[in-house]
Amino acid sequence: MSLILIVEDEKELNKVLQAYLTRAGYRALGAFSGDEGLRLYEQEKPDLVLLDLNLAGPGWAGTCTGDAQDPGRPNYHGHRPGG
Repeated sequence: MSLILIVEDEKELNKVLQAYLTRAGYRALGAFSGDEGLRLYEQEKPDLVLLDLNLAGPGWAGTCTGDAQDPGRPNYHGHRPGG
């Protein structure tokens, strides 16, 4: 079963996403800050990270490469509202 890490500081949205993904058959893990998300990313090695880009501090730099040829790092396909 694939593990999805949700990094979102809006608690209700984080919990809704966790519930939805769990019902869809995924393991979902929630983090409420960028630092907590990075720690969980390093510990749990999720298959996918849903990251609020406003929480992506300097620790996330280099974590997501966007390079599908590097299996040790997730692909980065981000969207910032309005951007």
